[in-house]
Amino acid sequence: MLTVALVRTILKTNFFQDKFGVSLATQNPIDHNNPQLHMIVYLQVAIISQALIFVTRSHGSFMERPSVVLMCAFCIAQLISIIAAYGDWGFTKIQAISGGWIGIVWVLNIVR
Repeated sequence: MLTVALVRTILKTNFFQDKFGVSLATQNPIDHNNPQLHMIVYLQVAIISQALIFVTRSHGSFMERPSVVLMCAFCIAQLISIIAAYGDWGFTKIQAISGGWIGIVWVLNIVR
């Protein structure tokens, strides 16, 4: 649901552009096939799905420390996702996004 709300907010409003000073390569109206929008959606889905695995594989309560292997795997996966968000990969239909967009996606996932 968060992904749908995020995309709808980006497509229909200037909220993120006005409040956080971020922008996409194409301005309003933003195309549904915008390569940077694809990267934002990829990053949001990747982070939240990796966090879900992290939470479900942790033993015990929320306050218990997870295993070292699980923590390392989660951190490496997040690092790879952030590297992918900064990269322009010619063989894909996505483009790099700014650190501001990465921060917005992270904060939305944490607050959610």
